[in-house]
Amino acid sequence: MMKLTDIKIVCESCMGRCEIMNPDSELLFRCPMQKIAIWPGNNSLLSLAVKSLVSGRYESIFCKGCVFVDFSVNNIRLLTNEKWLMQLKKTGLMIILITDRHLEQLALYWQLEDQGIANVIYPDANLLEIKKAINQTYYGIRGGADRGTGSKKYLRPLNKLEVDFLNLMFKGQAVKTIALQMNLSTKKVYNLKAAIMRKMSIKQNLLITS
Repeated sequence: MMKLTDIKIVCESCMGRCEIMNPDSELLFRCPMQKIAIWPGNNSLLSLAVKSLVSGRYESIFCKGCVFVDFSVNNIRLLTNEKWLMQLKKTGLMIILITDRHLEQLALYWQLEDQGIANVIYPDANLLEIKKAINQTYYGIRGGADRGTGSKKYLRPLNKLEVDFLNLMFKGQAVKTIALQMNLSTKKVYNLKAAIMRKMSIKQNLLITS
């Protein structure tokens, strides 16, 4: 299982692949290129897609670059507490979440919680909408929080109670322990778990193995 502290944030703008959080990287400091990072960087297909859309296409005085977050169920263990977000904000790059259908509600929760997330790209977005979202971000316009337009009905974000439950569950806590920590009855915790699974359209075994 990946640990947050083990994941480097690497610029993909050129072959140098400088580590963005490395204060001793003189090459990165002198580099005039817009920075592009894909985090956590374990999805080669997503990296190729992002670079094909962004590399050399966007230049703006409003931001020095973007970090694109693979906000998919495979990475859910990294995304249920604010540590991932605090780490990415330290880069000084604009943050764009690319979510799959399972984590739409969690992505929206974090965007509503923190102004540091510039945009969310949802799985039903077409190419024109994706380009628009990226362009908005480079020019300092936040987007993605309004899910009341288009073909999809309004998307309800997870709430703090649900996110706290997920965080404790992925720490390996048993239901009875979670109930004690959250000051809830065991029945309430089971109901909370069932509600999350319905809202995220996700099966229990998928949560356990992610």
